[in-house]
Amino acid sequence: MKQFIFLSIVTGSLHASGLSAFITDAVKSSHAFKLSQLKIEQKKATLEHKSMWKNPQVEVAFDDKINGSLDMVSMELSQALPIWGEREATIKHSKALLKKAHYGKENTKLQVSYYAANLYRVLYQQKQKLHTLKSQRKEMKKLLNIIKKREQSGDVSGIERDRIEIGLYRLNVTIEKEKSHYLDLLLSAQTLLKKQKVYINAPIKHQRFKKIKQLSKNILKHPNINRLRAELDAKNHALSLAKTKAYPSPELFIYQEKEGMALAGTHEIHEGGIRLSIPLWNQNREAIEIQKVEKLKASESLNNASFKLKEQSKRYFKLYTRLKEQQYRYKKRVLSQSKKLYQLSKKLFESGEKSLLEMLDAQAFYFSSELEYNGLISHYDELYLKLCESLSINLLKDHYE
Repeated sequence: MKQFIFLSIVTGSLHASGLSAFITDAVKSSHAFKLSQLKIEQKKATLEHKSMWKNPQVEVAFDDKINGSLDMVSMELSQALPIWGEREATIKHSKALLKKAHYGKENTKLQVSYYAANLYRVLYQQKQKLHTLKSQRKEMKKLLNIIKKREQSGDVSGIERDRIEIGLYRLNVTIEKEKSHYLDLLLSAQTLLKKQKVYINAPIKHQRFKKIKQLSKNILKHPNINRLRAELDAKNHALSLAKTKAYPSPELFIYQEKEGMALAGTHEIHEGGIRLSIPLWNQNREAIEIQKVEKLKASESLNNASFKLKEQSKRYFKLYTRLKEQQYRYKKRVLSQSKKLYQLSKKLFESGEKSLLEMLDAQAFYFSSELEYNGLISHYDELYLKLCESLSINLLKDHYE
C-alpha cells in the first residue's frame, strides 16, 4: 500500500552561519561520530578477511619407538572447499554489515547535528530572554526615577515608590536565575564542542515549506531507514549462510605416510581426494530457525521505524504550520497592541491622567506578552528542527537536495 505525506521543500536559506559553525564543531568533537567511523574500518577489515578462502590445514604425526622396530611419519594437507554458496553468502553478509556501518555513521551525524541544533536553539532563546528581561529592568529603573521625582514634589507617596522597588527587586532575582540557567546551558555547549568560546549570534532561519501531495521519498532516504534496511539485508544473508551449514562439508586433501621397518625396509603410502563431513542428525536447524526469527525482527523494526517517521513528519508539519500562523497573530494582536497600550498608559501617567496602578497593570501585561512571544518563537524553531530531522535534512547545506 502506498503511503503519502503532504509536503515538499522549496529551495531557500536553511540556517545562519552561527548555527552552521556550531553544528560543524559538534560533529568534529563527537565521540559517537568518531566511533562510527572506526566501525566502518572494522567492517572493511572483516569483509577483506571473509573474502578469502579458509586457511589450509596441515597435520603432521611422528611415531618413533626407542626400543621397537617401527618408525612412522605422516603428513596431511587439507583445504575446505567453498561450495553450496557459503563463500558468496559470507561475502554478501559482510558487505551488508559494511553498508549498515556507513548508514550508521550518517545516522549518528544526523543525531549529533540535531542535538547540537536544539542546544543552539535553547541557548539563543535563553539569550533573547535575558535581553528582554534586562530591557524590562531598564524600563523599571526609568519609572523608579520618575516616581522619586514625583514623590519629592508630593504627587505620589512612598508606598507607590516601594511598590516599584519591590517589582524591580523581583525582576533582578529573575534575571539572576535566568543567568544561572544560561551559564548551565553554556557549559553544556562547551562540553559538546570541547572549546571555551561558543558563539550564539544569530537566529535559526527557516526554509520555506509548501503543501503538495507526493510520495514520501524523503522518509525513505532517512539514514536510519537505510541502516535498518541494510540490517535486514544482512539478516537475510545470515540466514542463507546458516542454511549452507546444513549440507556436507567437502574438503580436498593429500595424505602421505612413511613407515620404516627393521626387516621389510621402508613402506610409503600416498593418498589424495575429496572428503565429505556429513551431518547425520543435527543439520543446523536451530541456527537456521534463530536466523529466521532475527530476519523477522529486523523486518518489523524497519516497518515500524518507517511508519513512525511518516506519521511524525505529517504531525510536525501540521503543528509547525499552525504555530507559524499562531505566532504571527500573537505578534500582531497581542504583543504590538500591549506595547501600544503600555506606551499610552505611561504617557497618561506622566501627565497625571492615569494612576500608577493602571500604568503598572499595562506594563505587566506588555512584559508578560514579550516573554510569552519569545517562548512561542523558541517552540516554533523546535518544531522546525523536528520536522527537518524527520526528513533527514542536512543542516550543513544551504538547501535540501
